[in-house]
Amino acid sequence: FSAWMRVTRKGAQPQSAVDIDTNGEWDSNLAPQLSLNNRSYRNDATKEFWKTSTIGDKAHMSRTYDPQGWNLLHGIMRMPDTYRTYFEIDRAPSNRELIVDNASFTKMACDPDNLVLNGNLETGNSKYWDTWGEKVGLKIVPGYLGGNALMSFNRGSSTNYGPAQILNLDCVSNAGNRLSFSARIKLELNGVTAQCNPFTWSNDDGPRCPDIYLYTHEGESKIRTYERVGIVSTSEYATDDGWYLASGLFSLHADQIHPLMFSKLYFPSAHQSYDVIIDDVQAKYLPKQCVALVENPSFEDGPSYWESNDKVKGKVSLYSPGASGESDFAFRSYDRDHAWRGIKQQLDPLCFVSGEEYSISAKFRMLNATDGEGVTCDVNKQQTTTDNCPSVSIYGSDCAGENVNWLFYNALGGDELVWDPDSYNDFSAAFTVNDDLATCDKVWVYIHQVNLEYEIVVDDLQISSYETESPTQAPTPGETEPVTEGGSESPTSSPTTRPTVGTLTSCPVDELTPSEIPSGPVMLARSSSLCVLTKALPEFDGSLTDIA
Repeated sequence: FSAWMRVTRKGAQPQSAVDIDTNGEWDSNLAPQLSLNNRSYRNDATKEFWKTSTIGDKAHMSRTYDPQGWNLLHGIMRMPDTYRTYFEIDRAPSNRELIVDNASFTKMACDPDNLVLNGNLETGNSKYWDTWGEKVGLKIVPGYLGGNALMSFNRGSSTNYGPAQILNLDCVSNAGNRLSFSARIKLELNGVTAQCNPFTWSNDDGPRCPDIYLYTHEGESKIRTYERVGIVSTSEYATDDGWYLASGLFSLHADQIHPLMFSKLYFPSAHQSYDVIIDDVQAKYLPKQCVALVENPSFEDGPSYWESNDKVKGKVSLYSPGASGESDFAFRSYDRDHAWRGIKQQLDPLCFVSGEEYSISAKFRMLNATDGEGVTCDVNKQQTTTDNCPSVSIYGSDCAGENVNWLFYNALGGDELVWDPDSYNDFSAAFTVNDDLATCDKVWVYIHQVNLEYEIVVDDLQISSYETESPTQAPTPGETEPVTEGGSESPTSSPTTRPTVGTLTSCPVDELTPSEIPSGPVMLARSSSLCVLTKALPEFDGSLTDIA
């Protein structure tokens, strides 16, 4: 609903009403709002006996209010399932006259690429925006890199209160559909920019940075969900005028899918004494594409979609230079209290189909946590020790079968490969999706499992589907299940070892001329023709005796 309004004092010569409070509670009679007055039958079969119901606060005056000019009355709502509905503009103070123009009801579009509307406040007012919590103030303030932003103030008694927007997710309403979220967020206290702490879940260690949450509610089943869909993972306070980047990836689940689902985005968690400012808020649908699973693999979009696997016990930040030079960025895990700490990103679970094969590639460095200098590692160590090199883990949870915990070491190991402590080192591995991983609702990629005295630096991390003939590599079981929000106990068991395979063996071109390969682990390439592998023992005279 949208209408332009002026509010004047009643009288022979109307004067602008300066006592309109657009930030008061909706039923306080301090500003116009929209109510739905519904009529329906008590007995649908006989169509007898009317019953009425009234629903208020369906549209409200946009901020910031101009008492001398026209102001927008705007709201987003689902139409009630009734035979008749009256729309009423009411709740203005007594003895006020309402002047209405350009009033309209329009079916709200659902754009998968722009699920948040007026995300950078380009309209100059709070159109489409609302609050989470009553009596929360909103006003337009200077934005990130210029333009406008939306401030929420007087946040009441709850850390949950602040700015919010109703979303239309009808065009992406399928279980498993993946959404990305991002926003620029800033805190102020008494008009002064304030720093928040991205490495805590509590406000006891300084104000916690705001999160991005998605709320859903379906009226018939009464199922409500509250999902964290974005967090501030790094601290850019000192370099970006107090603005932080919040971001995240999220896959919708069955409890969030319904034709009449109500969805709302909000920004909780910071202490309620702080004003929360948001700008450049975005939410969009990520179409299923399984050629490259990792979002923002080279950190061209800063820390977007990456986070610590335990934000309290391990920190993360951007790092320069990246693998491509001084102007490039990588991602760093530091201040780690255990080998388990590192970084993670959520992957699209719909891409994991049993039998599909994926390759993992990355570039790694390790730094001394004390002086920041590069350190070396043993490329052939296949377990977490004091000098093993970085590995890549795949974790699957909420699976129909067993949860998945796979740990991959570098398949490029061998005597010919030496770790360079002053440069980025190539990493490669591969895996095949099994039946367990194919049923998991959540899948993550982790980078961790190195000496806690080292910092891990990663760049150009990608998990790609095989487009050409490539080897596969079986996973090594990892140490423990992934940590939850508040962390978990440190793992106690060590992963199993597995020899490194550095070469790829192909079938002979000439079927009559067999190829001899050395003993030990063998990695076989795909072949379009039959290839027979024979095991043999050497005799004293050097000849071979087939045994299998």
